[in-house]
Amino acid sequence: LLAVELDKLSKSFEDYVGEYRRKTELQLAETQIVKIRQELEHKFGYYAEIRRMATGIMQGVDNRLVTNDILQFATEEAMIKAPGYWLAPTLVCLASWLRNDKQTSERAVRESIRRDDYKTSLFFTLLTRRINRSEATIKWIERYFRHQNPRDLDREFIIILESVSTGVFPPASKEIMVRHVKEWVTELSQTDDFIDQQKDNWITFYKAKQDSEDQEQYPILIQFATNWQLLEESLQLAKANKSIYSHFNKIISSSANISSSLIKQLDELLNNLVTNFDDEELPLKRKERECELTIEKKGDKDAALAIMAAEEKIFEQKVDFLQMLTNAAFNPEKSGASAATQALAVSISQPWMLEAYNTFVAEYRIGIPQQIEIDIDGWKDATVDGSEEQDLLYKQSTFYEKLKDDLIARAKFPIKDIVIPALITILGIYQIFDSFFKGGSNYSGIFFWLILTAIGLFWIYRVWRKHENYKNSIEGQVEEKKKKAQAVLRGLIAEVVECQSELKQEDNESEKVLSFLNNINSDQFMSLSKGAARSILS
Repeated sequence: LLAVELDKLSKSFEDYVGEYRRKTELQLAETQIVKIRQELEHKFGYYAEIRRMATGIMQGVDNRLVTNDILQFATEEAMIKAPGYWLAPTLVCLASWLRNDKQTSERAVRESIRRDDYKTSLFFTLLTRRINRSEATIKWIERYFRHQNPRDLDREFIIILESVSTGVFPPASKEIMVRHVKEWVTELSQTDDFIDQQKDNWITFYKAKQDSEDQEQYPILIQFATNWQLLEESLQLAKANKSIYSHFNKIISSSANISSSLIKQLDELLNNLVTNFDDEELPLKRKERECELTIEKKGDKDAALAIMAAEEKIFEQKVDFLQMLTNAAFNPEKSGASAATQALAVSISQPWMLEAYNTFVAEYRIGIPQQIEIDIDGWKDATVDGSEEQDLLYKQSTFYEKLKDDLIARAKFPIKDIVIPALITILGIYQIFDSFFKGGSNYSGIFFWLILTAIGLFWIYRVWRKHENYKNSIEGQVEEKKKKAQAVLRGLIAEVVECQSELKQEDNESEKVLSFLNNINSDQFMSLSKGAARSILS
């Protein structure tokens, strides 16, 4: 009983420390996120203004509501206030092109390319397609792909993959994309490190979907099952199946009508490129995301870091092509990809996603304890599925019978407690007999020794009675403990059955996920470019 009370006290203390830590982490995150956002505004606030300006200029191109003078003034001011930012000279070029200032436009293009060749090429690739300059579009795509390295791609590349594969660009652009992407997938797939890394990333992603809530519906198991943590971990991981399926199902639902309008699709791609945060902002964005997750998880830093571990590749400035697909499939918002891009990434990543999921399921299944180990008041045993209830109750009863016998056996008669009264009794009897044998008539002396002898005998009787009462109390105490322990055992068996039933139900959800992954058809994600899809994935 003392051990049980100590366990309760220890758990209460751990709960208190955990709650204190969560509150502290929550307060710290709430304070830090304000400072981080202030720093983002201070260092990169004008970047956001230029992005909004770019969106306004593109809208102005459509409706012709902005004069060339205003565009020139605004873009030139942006050029001065944002030295080094690639979008500023790009906007100068666009404004110059609108007013037919070829010389300024060419200088601005060269400066924009010098600052960021990749993003400039991507911007004008999308822009020329938007204004139906097919020949210029093909040239920009050629330039764009010419500088790509599948082991070292910028995050925005997947936007081009989507736009070309869904038919937004001229047909000739597909040939360029398909040729490169097919070579990249083949090249990277032949390198074990790349594929293994993606599998590990997906396993981490699946694990991050686990249920992190305490299983409060099983209080007896928590207290008396010594390997409860293993069972709880397996249950939490099994519960991830529903979240995983929901994640993938959302992808299908969001991408059911991919590219219904080419102009709208193009605007979304341009908006993603212009409005996504720049590489220089990534470190602060990473800190901001960590604070957001800590607040979302109510101060549970471990849960926040688990999600960050699955997302951390998203914040890398350079990634390989396979990692880029994984980033888009994990979190399209943070990786700068649309729902359509996410669906496309899932379709290409299917082989290693499926293998990683099979590994994830196999690992948590292996971790499920073969039997639930029990420790109730020092009685230890185990149950596989609760069907051994009667046998366990019998063993438990035998344990307490033995405990009772052992306690009674150890309850030896306290000889030391009757030494003095025994000596008194012996002395009194000796004196009485001695007086009679000598024929003495000292009746007062005989009476004294009779009283002393009676006291000694009564003293011995009291010690004996106390010992007998103690032995009788042992039986009652053990019987009371036995009844309580049996009630605990029956409750534990009931929770074992309920928990294993829940675990089985949650594990069965894996079949839905496997069915989804096994039946992924890339054609459903690229309805406007089925031929290209087959070429990429064949």
